[in-house]
Amino acid sequence: MPYAFDPELAPVAELVPAGDLHDVAEARAWIDTLMAPLNAGVDTTGVVIDDRAVPGSDVAIPVRVYSPAVPVPDRGRPALLDIHGGGFPVGGMDMEHGFAVQVSRELGAVVVVVGYRRAPEHPFPAPSTTATPPCRGCTKALTRSASAAPASVSAGRAPAAVWPPALYCSPATAVAHQCASSLRDEGILYALRMMEAGVPVEQHTFPGTFHGSAAVPTAAVSRRAHRELLTALRRGLKVDQPQ
Repeated sequence: MPYAFDPELAPVAELVPAGDLHDVAEARAWIDTLMAPLNAGVDTTGVVIDDRAVPGSDVAIPVRVYSPAVPVPDRGRPALLDIHGGGFPVGGMDMEHGFAVQVSRELGAVVVVVGYRRAPEHPFPAPSTTATPPCRGCTKALTRSASAAPASVSAGRAPAAVWPPALYCSPATAVAHQCASSLRDEGILYALRMMEAGVPVEQHTFPGTFHGSAAVPTAAVSRRAHRELLTALRRGLKVDQPQ
């Protein structure tokens, strides 16, 4: 099916190979090669980056923590748990580098990127359940700090299986998806199910985009999508609001 790609994105769309996970090692290497030059140009001024390990049920889980390079305010800091994309077999913490730096610097938040165990070496549900210990560890670490208040924790940026009863406990949620993406319909249905469960939801679909097009940050539609995401995070993490 032909898609009407955004004029700024169309030339890039032609260069993106069709998804093929038959050779997982090759797919992982392709993403690593793509991300290296993008991350090389990221300005990390004002952000402290620290690689750590969080104890899991049977193995330590690597996490990368991005923190503002300023003293912790008396009210503490909000926190974002960032679960990288890649469908669970591919991708890694490096995929979130530019995003994590900007969120930490602009929102004054601690961003914890999880290096979850990937399939096929670790079949389902290992990838999704790996995020639980970092989430708890992130919150405990912040609340143990003398000057930190309980932090807001948001998990996202990757698809997750949700049991129907869990929908009723979901916090206010923002769902964003590209127009030409295999995850588009799943995202729309996910948002709809949460609306039906009474969860406050906002969702955004950006015309002319495709899965992975955010890797072209200079395109006007990419900049707009990023602004919308930061606005939703600012509201969800209660940044710049009375404590």
